[in-house]
Amino acid sequence: MKHLCLVLAFLMAAPAVAQAQASGPPHIDHEADYVQMVVKYVRSSRGWPDGSYTVDFYAKDGDNLIFSVAYGRGDSSTNFVGNEGDSFKVLLDPKRKKVEREMYFG
Repeated sequence: MKHLCLVLAFLMAAPAVAQAQASGPPHIDHEADYVQMVVKYVRSSRGWPDGSYTVDFYAKDGDNLIFSVAYGRGDSSTNFVGNEGDSFKVLLDPKRKKVEREMYFG
């Protein structure tokens, strides 16, 4: 009975371990192309020089994609709330190849 409980516990834990190993930053096909669309948007809407911010895929919202745009001030480039609202997310429509709107952290 003791061995049966150990085997059952191991079998139940195995999928969780596999899922944890598979998790990580989300990725999408053609991510680099979409990031460039967001970079173009940031360049035209904010005028920020390249290298002063980072763009990362955040999540999917239906057919749309959400990217985070983190403005860098020293070590605070990942601190969305503490950089005076300079960082934001954008909703990108990949079919139209257009940023639909900005979404702010708060």
